[in-house]
Amino acid sequence: MQRLDREGISFCCRTTLDNDVITNAVDISDTSSPDGKLIVVVGDNPDGLLVDANSGKTVHSMKGHRDYSFASAWNPDGRTFATGNQDKTCRIWDARNLSKAVHVLKGNLGAIRSIRFTSDGQLINGRTSGLRAHL
Repeated sequence: MQRLDREGISFCCRTTLDNDVITNAVDISDTSSPDGKLIVVVGDNPDGLLVDANSGKTVHSMKGHRDYSFASAWNPDGRTFATGNQDKTCRIWDARNLSKAVHVLKGNLGAIRSIRFTSDGQLINGRTSGLRAHL
């Protein structure tokens, strides 16, 4: 990835370690923390990454999902974020302690492909799953 306002590569990684698969899509969205210092990276790996937005270095790996992830979103509180996964769960993480998710929300119909917090951070909506939860 390269930022349009800077020279050089900002972040580089493989989307999967398996040589016999293809990546169908890469979705780049505003998944940086409200202060712009951290980025959540999810994709063709059950683990997500918390990445330093300036250096591109991995700060922490999040473990808990059982399949590939499709979505992430930061809560406006700047401390918590969510990851949506093919395992039909949305996990809420606290950036201050990433040893495990603080909440695991279960979807009804399928993979969590899109998630968004409301502006007050009290609700989260997930597309495809019918997920709607009060935090």
